[in-house]
Amino acid sequence: KSKSLHILMVLEQKSRPLRFSEIKDRVDASSTTVSRRLGELIEFNLVVRTKTDEESKTHEYEISEYGKQLSPIMHLFYDWVKQGNQD
Repeated sequence: KSKSLHILMVLEQKSRPLRFSEIKDRVDASSTTVSRRLGELIEFNLVVRTKTDEESKTHEYEISEYGKQLSPIMHLFYDWVKQGNQD
């Protein structure tokens, strides 16, 4: 779906968890789209969501170990899509 691959790529390239707003800014999508895609990625165990602390409602997101296994495929697919858009 739209932006799923982009979100995974952003999380894979960062060596630290990202907050929702950081992901949203990097993928240039609406809050609704980012929220839905993150929910789907979490459901498929590709992304892990953790609460920053018990007192806040803030969460951070990072690519899961399972998601990291897809990294080579994601890069190939991303490059293929990017090349197709240049034609």
